Amino acid sequence: MDDQSVLNGPEPQPPTGTAAEAFAHLAARVEAMEQRLDGHLAVIARALEHIAVEKQSIEVPDYNPTLAKINAALAEFAKPNLNSAFGKGIFVQ
Repeated sequence: MDDQSVLNGPEPQPPTGTAAEAFAHLAARVEAMEQRLDGHLAVIARALEHIAVEKQSIEVPDYNPTLAKINAALAEFAKPNLNSAFGKGIFVQ
């Protein structure tokens, strides 16, 4: 038998039997798992797209007025008080 006749011959049929059936069953299960995984990945991709859109629409408040009030209160608190508990009796006039 020459090489050309082997190449032009009919496709060999897969052998029947337990091993061939097991591999066919395994291939079917792997295909089903791949389809479920593709579905899960599509759901995750859509969720990430929605998160990105929502993040862009979040309005961050301007905290500058509140921080200015806190800063002023801290500055007032930090001023030395000659009659404070720490200096009681030392600087009393």
